[in-house]
Amino acid sequence: MKVVQAGLVGLRTFELIYTDLSPGPGEVLIEIAACCICSSEVPRYTDHEADAPPSFLGHEPSGVVVEVGRDVDLFKEGDRVTGAISMGFATHALAKTQDLLPVPEGVDLQHALGEPLMCISNIVRAAATRFGDHVAVVGCGQMGLLAIAALKQAGLASLIAVDVIPWRLELARQVGATHAFGADGEDAVEAVERLTRSGADVVVELTGKPGGLELSARLLRMRQGTLVMGGYHQIRDQYYLHEFAYKGLIAHQAHPSYSPDVMADYERALAALGRGVFPMEKIVTDRFSLDRVADGFEALISHREGFVKGIVVPGL
Repeated sequence: MKVVQAGLVGLRTFELIYTDLSPGPGEVLIEIAACCICSSEVPRYTDHEADAPPSFLGHEPSGVVVEVGRDVDLFKEGDRVTGAISMGFATHALAKTQDLLPVPEGVDLQHALGEPLMCISNIVRAAATRFGDHVAVVGCGQMGLLAIAALKQAGLASLIAVDVIPWRLELARQVGATHAFGADGEDAVEAVERLTRSGADVVVELTGKPGGLELSARLLRMRQGTLVMGGYHQIRDQYYLHEFAYKGLIAHQAHPSYSPDVMADYERALAALGRGVFPMEKIVTDRFSLDRVADGFEALISHREGFVKGIVVPGL
């Protein structure tokens, strides 16, 4: 089948590339309905991790099966799917059937963000919160907001959103945070200590930055508080880890590789999506056509006001 892919051909530059795709044994061809723009791919977009061009990004798509390869019996043409699908900034993409899951009935494909929701399942399970815990989420971008939405079910003493951007904190309250600290120069550490008296029992860090990680450790109580590193710390940088030792914390690096069963986390996440746990109408804020992928990355990088999660919709 003739397909169109958005290829990264240079610094912050995509071009539309026309090619042919057909599914091999055990594969299906998916017509992409939407693919999210993920901060983990920003270094490639900004050329910190240069590949030989073109590079094909996009690992958070959903779509509809339009062709099946030989020996495929799990899916058929017309099935709505998401999962571990790469090269998603395109009209179509190939995927192995063992990497796919069905999208729940009634869920908009533009909201069926399987990969980031799988990450949220993994992160929340790593947090292992207990009834009555004080829990803080540091970084209220789309992953932080999704984590708050998932954690609010747990009967916590408090669910604290920490960010420096006021409108993000307001949105965090809307999706389930009981308290919001850190904007307009507020000292989040002092605020959390006043509220909890001793610090948070669990902190989920979703900044991917040294400063965010240091702040997260400072927010924790002494003696085996739980720090979940959900941010992707992929850029070589300088980290100050005094609080890691001083607090005697327990840290979990909740990259997808932390999950004991990634497909089980996909299943949990999609079941929660089907139950309405995630307020996707508040999370997916911007849509970009296939020829405007770079505009989506620029909106993400600039922290444009009101931008939470951008998706590329080939049909626009």
